[in-house]
Amino acid sequence: MNNKWKTKDLTKMALFVAFLAVSALITIPFGPIPFTLQTVLVYLIGLLLSPLQGFVTLATYLLLGAVGLPIFSGATGGFGKLFGPTGGFLFGFLLAAPSSSFVFRKAVSLLKNKNKTALLSSALFSLCFIGTPIIYGLGIIYMMFLTKMNVSQTISVAVLPFIVPDLFKIMISLILFLPLRRVFQSFEK
Repeated sequence: MNNKWKTKDLTKMALFVAFLAVSALITIPFGPIPFTLQTVLVYLIGLLLSPLQGFVTLATYLLLGAVGLPIFSGATGGFGKLFGPTGGFLFGFLLAAPSSSFVFRKAVSLLKNKNKTALLSSALFSLCFIGTPIIYGLGIIYMMFLTKMNVSQTISVAVLPFIVPDLFKIMISLILFLPLRRVFQSFEK
Protein backbone atom coordinates (compact mmCIF):
# COMPACT_ATOMS: atom_id res chain seq x y z
CA MET A 1 0.00 0.00 0.00
CA ASN A 2 1.23 3.46 -0.86
CA ASN A 3 1.75 5.58 2.28
CA LYS A 4 1.62 8.77 0.28
CA TRP A 5 -1.53 10.68 1.13
CA LYS A 6 -3.56 12.08 -1.69
CA THR A 7 -5.14 15.52 -1.76
CA LYS A 8 -8.53 14.02 -0.83
CA ASP A 9 -7.00 12.44 2.30
CA LEU A 10 -5.44 15.73 3.38
CA THR A 11 -8.73 17.49 2.65
CA LYS A 12 -10.66 15.06 4.86
CA MET A 13 -8.12 15.55 7.64
CA ALA A 14 -8.25 19.34 7.34
CA LEU A 15 -12.05 19.28 7.36
CA PHE A 16 -12.04 17.24 10.54
CA VAL A 17 -9.65 19.71 12.20
CA ALA A 18 -12.02 22.54 11.24
CA PHE A 19 -15.08 20.61 12.41
CA LEU A 20 -13.33 19.85 15.71
CA ALA A 21 -12.69 23.55 16.19
CA VAL A 22 -16.34 24.38 15.52
CA SER A 23 -17.57 21.56 17.78
CA ALA A 24 -15.50 22.96 20.66
CA LEU A 25 -17.24 26.33 20.32
CA ILE A 26 -20.56 24.72 21.20
CA THR A 27 -19.90 24.61 24.94
CA ILE A 28 -22.24 24.13 27.87
CA PRO A 29 -20.53 24.78 31.22
CA PHE A 30 -20.90 21.60 33.26
CA GLY A 31 -18.74 22.03 36.34
CA PRO A 32 -14.98 21.93 35.81
CA ILE A 33 -15.39 20.06 32.53
CA PRO A 34 -17.48 21.68 29.81
CA PHE A 35 -19.90 19.74 27.64
CA THR A 36 -18.92 20.00 23.96
CA LEU A 37 -19.53 18.06 20.77
CA GLN A 38 -15.81 17.36 20.28
CA THR A 39 -16.13 13.67 21.08
CA VAL A 40 -18.64 13.23 18.25
CA LEU A 41 -15.90 14.37 15.87
CA VAL A 42 -13.25 12.28 17.59
CA TYR A 43 -15.49 9.23 17.17
CA LEU A 44 -16.12 10.03 13.50
CA ILE A 45 -12.40 10.50 12.91
CA GLY A 46 -11.86 7.05 14.43
CA LEU A 47 -14.43 5.51 12.12
CA LEU A 48 -13.68 7.34 8.89
CA LEU A 49 -9.91 7.89 8.83
CA SER A 50 -7.01 5.47 9.07
CA PRO A 51 -5.26 5.25 12.45
CA LEU A 52 -2.33 7.35 11.22
CA GLN A 53 -4.61 9.93 9.59
CA GLY A 54 -6.63 10.10 12.81
CA PHE A 55 -3.50 10.63 14.89
CA VAL A 56 -2.18 13.35 12.58
CA THR A 57 -5.59 15.07 12.48
CA LEU A 58 -5.84 15.17 16.29
CA ALA A 59 -2.17 16.16 16.68
CA THR A 60 -2.73 19.04 14.27
CA TYR A 61 -5.81 20.14 16.20
CA LEU A 62 -3.95 20.03 19.51
CA LEU A 63 -0.92 21.86 18.13
CA LEU A 64 -3.09 24.62 16.65
CA GLY A 65 -4.85 25.01 19.98
CA ALA A 66 -1.57 24.87 21.92
CA VAL A 67 -0.09 27.76 19.98
CA GLY A 68 -3.06 29.90 20.94
CA LEU A 69 -5.77 29.53 18.33
CA PRO A 70 -9.11 29.66 20.18
CA ILE A 71 -10.23 26.20 19.10
CA PHE A 72 -10.60 24.46 22.45
CA SER A 73 -13.79 24.49 24.51
CA GLY A 74 -15.20 27.94 25.11
CA ALA A 75 -13.09 29.45 22.31
CA THR A 76 -9.88 29.10 24.31
CA GLY A 77 -6.41 28.05 23.32
CA GLY A 78 -2.87 27.91 24.59
CA PHE A 79 -0.64 25.52 26.46
CA GLY A 80 -2.51 26.30 29.69
CA LYS A 81 -5.58 24.52 28.37
CA LEU A 82 -3.58 21.45 27.34
CA PHE A 83 -1.73 21.30 30.62
CA GLY A 84 -4.66 22.26 32.82
CA PRO A 85 -6.93 19.84 34.70
CA THR A 86 -8.99 18.94 31.61
CA GLY A 87 -6.01 18.55 29.27
CA GLY A 88 -6.01 14.79 29.75
CA PHE A 89 -9.27 14.55 27.87
CA LEU A 90 -7.71 16.40 24.93
CA PHE A 91 -4.72 14.06 24.98
CA GLY A 92 -7.21 11.21 25.25
CA PHE A 93 -8.64 12.33 21.90
CA LEU A 94 -5.17 11.95 20.39
CA LEU A 95 -5.06 8.27 21.36
CA ALA A 96 -8.78 7.41 21.15
CA ALA A 97 -9.29 8.19 17.47
CA PRO A 98 -6.42 6.08 16.08
CA SER A 99 -7.09 3.26 18.55
CA SER A 100 -10.78 3.19 17.62
CA SER A 101 -9.84 3.31 13.96
CA PHE A 102 -7.45 0.39 14.33
CA VAL A 103 -9.96 -1.80 16.19
CA PHE A 104 -12.82 -0.85 13.86
CA ARG A 105 -10.78 -1.64 10.75
CA LYS A 106 -9.61 -4.97 12.20
CA ALA A 107 -13.18 -5.92 13.13
CA VAL A 108 -14.48 -5.01 9.66
CA SER A 109 -11.68 -6.95 7.97
CA LEU A 110 -12.71 -10.05 9.94
CA LEU A 111 -16.37 -9.75 8.93
CA LYS A 112 -17.53 -11.96 6.13
CA ASN A 113 -20.74 -9.99 5.70
CA LYS A 114 -20.06 -6.25 5.66
CA ASN A 115 -23.68 -5.15 5.80
CA LYS A 116 -24.96 -2.07 7.59
CA THR A 117 -25.65 -3.92 10.85
CA ALA A 118 -22.20 -5.48 10.95
CA LEU A 119 -20.52 -2.13 10.27
CA LEU A 120 -22.55 -0.37 12.95
CA SER A 121 -21.90 -3.17 15.47
CA SER A 122 -18.17 -2.95 14.84
CA ALA A 123 -18.31 0.84 15.11
CA LEU A 124 -20.30 0.69 18.35
CA PHE A 125 -17.82 -1.78 19.85
CA SER A 126 -14.78 0.32 18.91
CA LEU A 127 -16.31 3.52 20.33
CA CYS A 128 -17.77 2.07 23.55
CA PHE A 129 -14.94 -0.27 24.49
CA ILE A 130 -11.90 1.44 23.00
CA GLY A 131 -12.36 5.17 22.30
CA THR A 132 -14.45 6.26 25.27
CA PRO A 133 -12.43 4.38 27.92
CA ILE A 134 -9.21 5.88 26.55
CA ILE A 135 -10.65 9.41 26.76
CA TYR A 136 -12.01 8.83 30.27
CA GLY A 137 -8.88 7.03 31.43
CA LEU A 138 -6.41 9.71 30.39
CA GLY A 139 -8.75 12.44 31.57
CA ILE A 140 -9.09 10.86 35.02
CA ILE A 141 -5.36 10.20 35.46
CA TYR A 142 -4.40 13.68 34.29
CA MET A 143 -7.02 15.40 36.44
CA MET A 144 -6.05 13.36 39.52
CA PHE A 145 -2.40 14.24 39.03
CA LEU A 146 -3.04 17.98 38.62
CA THR A 147 -5.81 18.49 41.15
CA LYS A 148 -4.78 15.93 43.79
CA MET A 149 -8.37 14.61 43.90
CA ASN A 150 -8.75 10.92 44.68
CA VAL A 151 -10.16 8.42 42.17
CA SER A 152 -13.75 8.55 43.38
CA GLN A 153 -13.81 12.36 43.47
CA THR A 154 -12.37 12.54 39.97
CA ILE A 155 -14.81 9.98 38.58
CA SER A 156 -17.74 11.79 40.20
CA VAL A 157 -16.68 15.07 38.59
CA ALA A 158 -15.16 13.94 35.31
CA VAL A 159 -17.04 10.78 34.30
CA LEU A 160 -20.39 10.19 35.95
CA PRO A 161 -22.08 13.39 34.70
CA PHE A 162 -20.92 12.60 31.16
CA ILE A 163 -21.86 8.94 30.73
CA VAL A 164 -25.40 9.55 29.43
CA PRO A 165 -24.40 12.53 27.22
CA ASP A 166 -21.52 10.47 25.83
CA LEU A 167 -23.89 7.63 24.97
CA PHE A 168 -25.92 10.17 22.99
CA LYS A 169 -22.73 11.37 21.31
CA ILE A 170 -21.94 7.79 20.32
CA MET A 171 -25.43 7.44 18.86
CA ILE A 172 -25.03 10.72 16.92
CA SER A 173 -21.69 9.44 15.60
CA LEU A 174 -23.26 6.17 14.48
CA ILE A 175 -26.13 8.02 12.77
CA LEU A 176 -23.65 10.22 10.88
CA PHE A 177 -21.14 7.45 10.17
CA LEU A 178 -22.78 5.58 7.28
CA PRO A 179 -23.86 8.68 5.30
CA LEU A 180 -20.41 10.24 5.72
CA ARG A 181 -18.77 6.94 4.78
CA ARG A 182 -20.78 6.90 1.54
CA VAL A 183 -19.76 10.50 0.81
CA PHE A 184 -16.09 9.70 1.40
CA GLN A 185 -16.33 6.54 -0.70
CA SER A 186 -17.87 8.55 -3.56
CA PHE A 187 -14.69 10.65 -3.63
CA GLU A 188 -12.64 7.48 -4.00
CA LYS A 189 -14.27 6.68 -7.37
